[in-house]
Amino acid sequence: MIVLSEHDVRELLDMESCIDAMTDVLASLARGELYNPLRSIARSEGADTLLGLMPAYRSAPTKAYGLKEIVIVPTNPSRGLDTHMGGVLLHDYTGHAGNVWTDATGRVTLGLPPNEGGRG
Repeated sequence: MIVLSEHDVRELLDMESCIDAMTDVLASLARGELYNPLRSIARSEGADTLLGLMPAYRSAPTKAYGLKEIVIVPTNPSRGLDTHMGGVLLHDYTGHAGNVWTDATGRVTLGLPPNEGGRG
């Protein structure tokens, strides 16, 4: 497992690469290679918080599922915390690439697929 800090991510990922990646993603969406349904919002009666779930599926070039989840807590700034907490999960269930987890702080964790001997 590899864990990258927010600083590591910012150092490794430049804006031009992000723009290129978004261009590719939007083109894939237009070609029908991505399924990106409307987000779901859950709010319990009487709660002052929200849970947002944003799933996605990619059929090509590598099949993968993704989920962005976020909790919104409007009162957090009074405690010195961000209003939004959450993460993104990317799952390549084909075994060709690792799983990726991110959190709202910018930290990224890469779970690498096992090698041919079955050990990661």
